[in-house]
Amino acid sequence: MGQPLHSIDLVNRRFDRGERGHCGIHTPLRMLSFSLFLLALLLLAMPHKSFAGSVTWPTDAEVLSLGPHLEYLVDPTGTLELRDARTSVDAWASVGEETASFGYTSDVYWFRTTLPATAPDASSAFLHIGYPLLDQVDFFELDASSTSPKRTISVGDRKSFNERPHSHRHFLFDVTPSNTAREIYFRVKTTSSMNVPLTISTQATFHTNDDALTMAFGLLFGGMLLMILYNVILYGWTRDTNYLMYCGYAGCLVVFFAAFQGFGFQYLWPRSIFWQEASMVVTISAVVATAMSFNLGFLNIQQELPKLYPLGKTLIALACLTMGSGFILEYSVAILLAFAVLLPACTFAMGTGVYLLKRGFRPARYYVVSWAAVLIGAVLLVLNRAGFLPVNILTDNILLVGATAQLMLLSYALADRINQMKEDKERIQRQALEDQRHAAAELRVALDQAEEASRLKSEFLANISHELRTPLNAIVNLPSGMLSDFDQTPTWSCQSCGAEFQAEDSSDEEPPADYQPDCPECGHPLKHQVEPTFIGKATDQVHFLKRIETSGRHLLGVVNDLLDISKLEAERMQIYPEPFQVFEMLQEVADSLESLAQAKSISLRFPDERLDWTLDADRIKVAQILVNLIGNAIKFTPEKGEIYIRVKPTRLCDEDALGFEVQDTGIGIPKEALDLIFDSFRQVDGSHTRQHQGTGLGLAITQRLVLLHKGTIDVTSEVGSGSTFRFVLPLVQLREERPQPNEESRNHA
Repeated sequence: MGQPLHSIDLVNRRFDRGERGHCGIHTPLRMLSFSLFLLALLLLAMPHKSFAGSVTWPTDAEVLSLGPHLEYLVDPTGTLELRDARTSVDAWASVGEETASFGYTSDVYWFRTTLPATAPDASSAFLHIGYPLLDQVDFFELDASSTSPKRTISVGDRKSFNERPHSHRHFLFDVTPSNTAREIYFRVKTTSSMNVPLTISTQATFHTNDDALTMAFGLLFGGMLLMILYNVILYGWTRDTNYLMYCGYAGCLVVFFAAFQGFGFQYLWPRSIFWQEASMVVTISAVVATAMSFNLGFLNIQQELPKLYPLGKTLIALACLTMGSGFILEYSVAILLAFAVLLPACTFAMGTGVYLLKRGFRPARYYVVSWAAVLIGAVLLVLNRAGFLPVNILTDNILLVGATAQLMLLSYALADRINQMKEDKERIQRQALEDQRHAAAELRVALDQAEEASRLKSEFLANISHELRTPLNAIVNLPSGMLSDFDQTPTWSCQSCGAEFQAEDSSDEEPPADYQPDCPECGHPLKHQVEPTFIGKATDQVHFLKRIETSGRHLLGVVNDLLDISKLEAERMQIYPEPFQVFEMLQEVADSLESLAQAKSISLRFPDERLDWTLDADRIKVAQILVNLIGNAIKFTPEKGEIYIRVKPTRLCDEDALGFEVQDTGIGIPKEALDLIFDSFRQVDGSHTRQHQGTGLGLAITQRLVLLHKGTIDVTSEVGSGSTFRFVLPLVQLREERPQPNEESRNHA
């Protein structure tokens, strides 16, 4: 996961030429598949072993199991000699099964059987114990009438491999035809599982079957090594560590099966008894550690299942600990620890694969099937070695069959992963091109919107400059006209007695500095000053003051709109819900707009009956919403028109709500403008010659105030027939944690 895309391209280019679909892995996988098929065929085609009747000398092409004809004796102390075992008549018991299997035990077991007399021309035979992990096997051959053995052989994996009479991975004891019956004794001591699969067959039959089986194993191990080499090469090309983990896992499997089947002791370490004793525990633990490392990387557990990632690392650490225990602890204890880590590790690998397969991770298909095969083999092997399943050629090799199938499927999974990454890359490239086209289209739309916004802002600036300049001109120019109605009159006043005298000279110039008359009343010095005197008409002054007041209110409304829209766009506007009577709020709105409506002879139709509804909302903001909508209706309704204000209960998101409606008989709104009227700086007629003045912010502010209350607002209109604005507010607001405002901050808001 996460390798460079150019590396994937390299792999795809190299393998797409002849092996599309599986990245060129057909050749090694065909060899491995053929080996697996051959091994399975040989396992099924082996001659069936006889269970019934007495022991007979084997004929050609016949392999006889001696399990049903074996008797066993348990020696807990391990001190019995051959003569002691022969004389313990009552202690012997019949095995009664095809294979003598007693699981993990520290006891020494004695086994015996009787070979029948044969014709002198019969073929020589092999007694074959097909389990190579027994520590010590002592073979005794006695004539039926003799008290001492005529032949004794001692073998086992606690002895050098070169001491065996036959160079074979299993334990072979040759027996020749005899005209008298013979007794065969085996003394077996081991720290591994006490499994003694004893068979007899002619030497020619044994060599024929063993050669075919060895060839199948050779092809199988050769295929595994070829897969390892192939994936090492893939790692060199892709630098994907999953291939390295696969190679490590496959290599550990090869060493494990070499030790398990006896090939390791035969060919790799024939003189290393210490390593032979520890090899099974070490290789099983190494298989678990590398398998878990491959699992964490291939399935990308750290990103996909981060909570399970520490568990996977813990299982790797435990596998490493059990690996070391193989050199320290007793084999029977260490192997049980290894199996104790093996089973949860297989469950972890299987469970994560199934989970990710359900989530759509395509390579997990092969991964899950591969772990199902090896998990079944591992469980059967544990049951076999614990003595719950009979030991035979199939149960001895079931794990090898499952593991080989797993390696093939994991190779397919890695190849499928490359193909998926290639498809993902192509999909990403297609998506990138699509995103690029989409981005280009969005850019064009954004440019159009920017140009439209620039045009709207230009119109807004032109309109707002008019809205600001007109009242400002009145406020600035009207006082100069009022000042012309005042005359400047010079007077003398006494600061002591308060007497005032008008100067004889009406000039408003200051008298000479040395001129200082005295008050005729009290004799104190008089002070010179010039005072304005009104000489105009009072009605003119009232007219001027009303115009100044009107212009000031208009200017205040424009400034308030600008402040409100800036706070709303910055998301700094807050509402302060509190219960209030709707009827009282409507009366206040009616009083504030009555004079504006009367100026155009427009009738405002508020609800006649007293409304008893209580609304939990920001009273000032709700009143502002109604003032904006009704004021807008007054503006666009011709003289002697009518405006209806209605209130009625309704539902909003399955909760109780209150609906408000403002209907006018005005000029209406074109259909193409209905989606634009709530935009900031937007007016149906934004030209300099428009008939109706305004900033274009009223409806935008209104909509956002409604949304702040978690309400909805819409409009229906028809040109020439008027418009109807409707908004719905929930009866109760869900309050957020916020400081309660004082009266000053609330009035400012």
